[in-house]
Parts: sequence; C-alpha cells; structure tokens
Amino acid sequence: MLLGKVPYMSESLSFGKIAGVRVGANWSLLVVFVLIAWLLAGSRLPLLYPGLDQTAYWATATLTTFIFFAGLTAHELGHAVVARREGIDVEGITLWLFGGVAKLRGDSLSPSSELRIALAGPAVSIFLTGAFAAAAATSSAAGASHLVIDMFSWLWRINLVLALFNMVPAFPLDGGRVLRALVWRFRGKVFATKVAAWGGRAFGYGSVGLGTMMFALEARPDGIWLALIGWFVAEAATRERAGVILKEALDGLTVRDLMVPDPPCAPAWITLDVLAGGWARENRATTFPLVRFDGSAAGILTLDAVKTISPARRSEVRAETVARRVDQLPTATPDEPAIALLDRMAGRSKPGALVLDGDRVVGLVTPPDIDRALEPAALLAPDRRADLEGLCRTDETG
Repeated sequence: MLLGKVPYMSESLSFGKIAGVRVGANWSLLVVFVLIAWLLAGSRLPLLYPGLDQTAYWATATLTTFIFFAGLTAHELGHAVVARREGIDVEGITLWLFGGVAKLRGDSLSPSSELRIALAGPAVSIFLTGAFAAAAATSSAAGASHLVIDMFSWLWRINLVLALFNMVPAFPLDGGRVLRALVWRFRGKVFATKVAAWGGRAFGYGSVGLGTMMFALEARPDGIWLALIGWFVAEAATRERAGVILKEALDGLTVRDLMVPDPPCAPAWITLDVLAGGWARENRATTFPLVRFDGSAAGILTLDAVKTISPARRSEVRAETVARRVDQLPTATPDEPAIALLDRMAGRSKPGALVLDGDRVVGLVTPPDIDRALEPAALLAPDRRADLEGLCRTDETG
C-alpha cells in the first residue's frame, strides 16, 4: 500500500523473512484484524446466510481476515522484490492499522525504476483479484458451502478495491508514486515530488472533510475511518514535500559543512554524577559523544537521558549505560554528501549523528546544526522560510 518510511510506526512483532524480506507487524494490526473479523462474523455473514452456527461464522471470518492480510503482505512484497532488483535496499515490511508499508532505504534513481516499483504492488493485488474470483466461481460450480463461496467473493472484491484505491494519484499511495514517475520524466524529480505531494495533501484533506461530514450528519462510523486515513495521507504527503525542500536546501553541502568539529567527548566510564556535576558544566554541552579508553567512539549521551536516572543512583551508573550506542546511531564521514546523512537520520534524529574517521569521533551533527545550515537558504527564498525553518525538527520521533 505504501512505500518509503512511516514515522511514529514501529514493528512490534516479527514474522520472519519471506523471499529474503523481513516481515513484521505493528500492534495496531491487531485492532483492524479484530474489527474486520467482527464485522464479517457479526454482521455480513449472519445477514447473508442466517441460521448457521456462530462457530461457522467466526471460523470463516477469521480465515478470511487472515487470507486478506496475507494478500496485503504479498502486495508489499511485490514492491520490495522489485525494489531490490532496482538496487534499492529494503529494510522490511510492516503491517499496521492502515494496511502495510514496504520500508525502502533509498530512493529510485530513475523515473522508470520508480514506475516499476510503484506498479508492482497493485499488479499483485490485481492478480489476487483474478485468482480469488476464479476460486469463487470454481467453488460455486463444485457446490461448496455458501460460506466458502462468500469468502472467495469477498476476497476478490476487497483486493480489487485495494488495487484501485492505491492507484489514486496521491502520495504516499502507489498512484502518487506513479504520478511522480510520469512527471519526473518531463520536469525532474523535485518538481514531480511536489506535484505528487500536493495530490496527497488534497486527497487527504478532502477525505478528512468527507469523513467528518459522514459521521456528523449521518452518524456513519466508517466516516471516522475515512477521516483517519485522510489525515495520515495528508501528513505523509506534507512530510515528503518537506523532505524535498530539505534536499534542495542542502544540495552541494557535505557532512563537514553541518557538523560541529572536534566536539567535547566525555569518557564513557565516568559516572553520571561526575558528568552532570562538573564535566557537562565545564564544557557547556547538553549532547556529547562518549569515547572509550582507547579513544574509539562509544555512543552519544544527552542530559535528558541523565535525567531519567534518579539523583540517588547517578553515582552508581556509568555514562555508557544510558547512552545511545554507536550501532544505534546514524554515522557518517566528513566528506560524504549531507543529504546522505539526512536520509539515515530520518525518523530518528534524536540525539544526533556521529561523524567518524575510522572509529574516532571528528564531529557531531544534531538537529539544531541542520537548522543552522538551512538559514542561508531561508534568506535566499523568503517565501519558503516557513517551510525551511525547523524542518529537521519535524522528523524527530524521540
């Protein structure tokens, strides 16, 4: 259903790997799974086929819902497999409240690549539509149970709806990616992304308005669902537009242009009371790298993290215990493009990124450092100042 990265959504449960792609789910998936099964077992099936045992309704509804999410996973796998063939690393697939997302670590290098990746998911859904329609016809001809026939009928219809909905030309839906690929071919990637993001915001805000009216005027609960989907689409499109503006503003800059060179590094072995009581005040720092005895980087510590430990225990806890370890942080070298680091920092910009020369700390990049780098661009384009100011902070998720 979606491509890229979705902030504020984390993987709560892992299902392992399919075709080499990690598949997991957010806890919110349970909510929609139960909701769909309940609607099928408690409303649709008893209305169409009254008088049957409740166990039969619930067994059919549960199996139908499970197959539906298996198809949704296949939709996302379509994106992921094609993305890997196009040379893009795939972080994994996460199923959640609004469907699924294939999380890609990078962006397409050409409009043709973008188009192939975007169309792969809907193509899978169309294939499933045909397969389930054929299964419904075959089971009907064979005299199968009405519940079995209805299961396949519902599945082919819902997959068709999924394919058509995803082709709406609104980012971050697949149709928005298709629109971007087509415009990109003639007007460039930046302009194309803005067009697709505009479509996403228009569709999203329109859905919010329509859903609100449906609920307020007709008390329809599906209006709430439509409004929530619209809000999500609009916010994701806004973030994509902000990301494009950010990339424009940082074009040509390297990590060296962003970083604080040779930041004060705290010893990883000192206790928190020593660090907060003297070291931090002497160095006037609130965010600082930690180094080991041999001088290698150990992580980043913030005073906010220190505050999570009670004053009575700070003499017992070492700095490295509450720090973000190096393997939990984005890192960079001084001379790589600034935008490459920004891609790695997206969605996890707190507390910052370490700039390394080998395993030695040579710089530190925090969200305020990026904001300072954006100030000249804001001065050169006053009409876009509101978009540029604080842009990095909109990506912080804690």
